[in-house]
Amino acid sequence: MPLSQKEIKLIKSLNIKKYRKQRNLFVAEGRKLIEDLLESNLKPYRLLTTQPSEAHTYELIDEKTMKAISNLDTPSSHFAVFEIPKLHTFKSLRPERFFALYALQDPGNLGTILRSLDWFGPIPAVILSGTVDPFSQKVVQASMGSIGRVPMVLTDCEDLDSYIKKEGIALIAAHMTGFPIDQFKAPEKFCIVIGNEGQGLSDFPLIPDQMISIPPSPYSKCESLNASVSAGILAYWLYSTSR
Repeated sequence: MPLSQKEIKLIKSLNIKKYRKQRNLFVAEGRKLIEDLLESNLKPYRLLTTQPSEAHTYELIDEKTMKAISNLDTPSSHFAVFEIPKLHTFKSLRPERFFALYALQDPGNLGTILRSLDWFGPIPAVILSGTVDPFSQKVVQASMGSIGRVPMVLTDCEDLDSYIKKEGIALIAAHMTGFPIDQFKAPEKFCIVIGNEGQGLSDFPLIPDQMISIPPSPYSKCESLNASVSAGILAYWLYSTSR
């Protein structure tokens, strides 16, 4: 059974951040991802499938309609529209060890970082202004369901600065010239900042208390680490130091 043109138009509009925000909806594709989001108690707005044997909670559509709404090169048999969940504030979450993500532009990087924070925690993520929308489809797909489990605060640098000063939280910046993490003793409460893929933290408005780095092998000729790889290593370090 096909969707109406109005319904298709609404779903396609969710590719744009402005309309996701207006309608408080986002999309996800793939059965495993959708099931993970449902298990995280995210509220479905529309569950669609091309497989007639599916449970009654899914609406049956034809493959032509699925192709019309899908953003994947090879459409999945499962497609969902979810309500964007209510996110945390510093006041409601009160994190003491967490990541802040500044001006990240690659949705694949953000989604992968959220997976790492989920794996080693879940460790809270503060999504700062200028970072890609965590509910864009590419982020949602790359997160593999972690978008529904990692506690998130969407805010700006001014709010972050106010919170860490009030709570006595050390601001630690990931930087190639920083102190090697294998020689660094973590304070009791801290926030690790990961910067933009190309510019790093060159225009980050806050002054860190400490800069840390991930030391390379003495034989390495690699220029730098990808932002999501760096975040994954630092998430493991945070996890291992907090056990």
